[in-house]
Amino acid sequence: MTEPTLAIPTPYPGNDARACAGDVRALEHLWVLPARMGSGIGRTLVRHLLTLVRARGGHGLRIASDPNAEAFYLRFGARRVGEVPSTPTGRTLPLLLLDAP
Repeated sequence: MTEPTLAIPTPYPGNDARACAGDVRALEHLWVLPARMGSGIGRTLVRHLLTLVRARGGHGLRIASDPNAEAFYLRFGARRVGEVPSTPTGRTLPLLLLDAP
């Protein structure tokens, strides 16, 4: 079995920085296979994404984070600004804001 290859087309179909309010983009569906966690691929993806956000005139990312990934984004300097509803009913996700200076 071969390892999956990462391709990031424009515009993003899944791993995404879509337009949001003003110059803040919304990050949707950034996932790393459990076997690859800790390898640096997630860190590389987020750094690349921040570069793209800046290049396209954005200044930050709004992230409705999986609770298990919150600490990952906090290490980048994201700050928790609230919560958003999720499924199943009653579940919430941390809402984070990550500046892209």
